[in-house]
Amino acid sequence: MHPFFIAFGPNLKKNFIINNFNIVDIYPLMCKILNVEPAPHNGSLSNVEMMLTSSNRNNEPVKTTDRKVAS
Repeated sequence: MHPFFIAFGPNLKKNFIINNFNIVDIYPLMCKILNVEPAPHNGSLSNVEMMLTSSNRNNEPVKTTDRKVAS
């Protein structure tokens, strides 16, 4: 089985293609984007951080949008 991963947003590079990576590496990536402290895990941010824009790799606050959640 070969799952695929598609993501977009202000914190991710546009039109970026990465070869295979472990699915457990998505967890630390999402924690980094959301600025939350990850719980213990088996993933590695270093395997996928090249997906991030350069400003987000340097521990700067992530970009946010002014979109409102529908109620």
